[in-house]
Amino acid sequence: MLVITVFIVESLERFFFFRRVASSLKADMSFVFVTSEPLVFIKALAQGFSARLVLSKKPIAGSVSCVDKAIEVLNGEFSREQAQMTAQGLMKILNRLNQQYGVAKVVCWNGQNILGLAATDFSRECKIPTRFLELSNLPGKCFSDPLGVNAKSGLALNPAMLDDYADVNSVVHEKWVAIYKGSKKGALPQAKLSNKGVKLLNYLLKFLYPAANHHSLKRFSKVASLLPGQDYSVDDTGSLVDFVFYPMQVSSDTQIKLNSTVNNLDAIQSAYNKSVELGKSLVVKVHPAEVSQIEVDEMLKMKATLSFFVSNENTIDLLEKSAQVVTINSTVGLEAMVLGKPVVVLGRALYKDFDASRLKKYIHNFLVSDVDYFSNKKIERQAALKLLGMEIVL
Repeated sequence: MLVITVFIVESLERFFFFRRVASSLKADMSFVFVTSEPLVFIKALAQGFSARLVLSKKPIAGSVSCVDKAIEVLNGEFSREQAQMTAQGLMKILNRLNQQYGVAKVVCWNGQNILGLAATDFSRECKIPTRFLELSNLPGKCFSDPLGVNAKSGLALNPAMLDDYADVNSVVHEKWVAIYKGSKKGALPQAKLSNKGVKLLNYLLKFLYPAANHHSLKRFSKVASLLPGQDYSVDDTGSLVDFVFYPMQVSSDTQIKLNSTVNNLDAIQSAYNKSVELGKSLVVKVHPAEVSQIEVDEMLKMKATLSFFVSNENTIDLLEKSAQVVTINSTVGLEAMVLGKPVVVLGRALYKDFDASRLKKYIHNFLVSDVDYFSNKKIERQAALKLLGMEIVL
C-alpha cells in the first residue's frame, strides 16, 4: 500500500510554502494536499501534486466539538454550522485517504483553524503522527513541533527538553545576533504579503463549488481590508530612551484568542502600571498587520487617559532603546530576550521559562534552520526532513 503524508492547507500562502517542502522530498515520499481553497486545489493539480478539495454540501450526522475553538469561529468569520460542515468534509476525505493509501503523517500550519483542529482530532483518533509548523519570526528559521505551536507545543509543555541540547558557542550566537538585528530593520514580511487580486479570484471560485456560501465573501471582506497601519497619528519618539515598551499584538490572532486571558487593552494597562512603578514613560506600538480600527480607537482612548506615547518606529530600534518590555506572548518578547532586555510576560508564552542558555539552544538547535518562509528559495532536503520531524536519511 502507498503511504502518504498529508498537508492541511488553508490558504494560498501556506500552499506556496508546503509546495517547497514537498518539492524537496517528492523523490522520497508521496504527498496529498487537502484544502478548502479552490485555487490551491487547482494549482496543486496543475503542478503535478495529488490534491483533495474539502466540500461542505450539507451537515452530516454528529458533530465535531473542536470547531468551537477554531479561530475563524472565534473571530466571527464562520458560523458554527459552516465550521461543522467544513470539519466533517475534511474528516471524510482523511478517512478515505487513510483507507485507500494509509496516512503516515498529517502536517498543519499552526493548527488552530477549522481544518487544523479537525485534522488533529482525526490524527489522534487514528493514532497518526502530526507535525505543526509556525513562523519563528527569526531570520531563516521555522518552528516545528509534534504537539502544536506556541503555548500548545511540546516545547511549551516541557521547556526543560532544551537542556539536553548541546551548548551553543557564544561567538556563533553573537554573530547570529548581529545578522538578526540587520534583518529586522525593514517592514515585517507578513505585512508585505498581500495579493488581493489572487485572493479575490480564490474567493470567487468558491461560489462555483458546493462549499461556497456567504461566509466566504464575508471572510474575503476582512482579508481585503488588511492594510498595514490603520487611521491614527503617532508621536515623535526618536529622542526617547529608557522607557517601558509594549508592542501590541494582532487582536484577532490565535495567540490572543486562545493562549491568553489578557488582551491588548489589559496589557497596556499593565505596562502603564509598570512604567509608573519604575518612574518611566510608556511607549506603545500598533502591530503593522492589525486590521481592526476599533482596536486602535480603544487604544487611543486609553492614551487620552493615561498619557503614553504611540510610536511607529522600527521595533528593533524601540527594543534597543527600551528599559523593559511588556508582552502577552508575542515573539517580540523573545526578540527582546535576544537583545538582553528584561521581559514581563502576561500570557502563556513559549519562552516564559527560558534562561540565556535555553534561549540559545532554542534558536540554534531546536528551530529548523535554513528555511525562509517568505522566499521562493529551495528548501534543502535535510531541512525539509527536519520540518516534518524526520531527521533520518531516507
